[in-house]
Amino acid sequence: MINIALGLGANLGNRLENLRKAVDYLLSANVISNITISSLYETAPLVPENAPSNWNKTFYNIVIKGATNYKPLQLLQKIKEIETILGRKKRLKWAPREIDIDILVYAEEYIEISVGSMSLVIPHIDLLNRDFFLVPLAELWPDWKYPIEGIFMHKSALTLINNFTGSKNIINITPFPKINT
Repeated sequence: MINIALGLGANLGNRLENLRKAVDYLLSANVISNITISSLYETAPLVPENAPSNWNKTFYNIVIKGATNYKPLQLLQKIKEIETILGRKKRLKWAPREIDIDILVYAEEYIEISVGSMSLVIPHIDLLNRDFFLVPLAELWPDWKYPIEGIFMHKSALTLINNFTGSKNIINITPFPKINT
């Protein structure tokens, strides 16, 4: 089993219910097991300057840490299937979405894969630039070491957060409601 962390976000429909369903599907499909769930965060969307005003919908975000038997591309394929089952539609980049599931961490490995139209970079290419990934990941996995920079989350999370140049519009709402695992 490989330790992983997934970032989940939703800003369309019942955001909390969409996150719960995503976690349920990930567990019931045996994509991930032995999970720990971060607190629930509300964050501003990342949208381009000229985006339509109806794209400005706040996200609910969580990170889940667990273990998987899937190889990286298999994991990505399963995640895309679950997003589709949960109603995610193909839209423009940055458009609101019912659910978004990203592979943030796959052990302490750096992975860059391209096969056909699928490409994958792990750790997530924007991990250290997105508060909605960084804060909940540091909460769950403070001793995880970023493989490229050699940064331990427990030693550098506060520095990274204090020097963060992103939106800083992240609000810890509450511990994520318990899901039977």
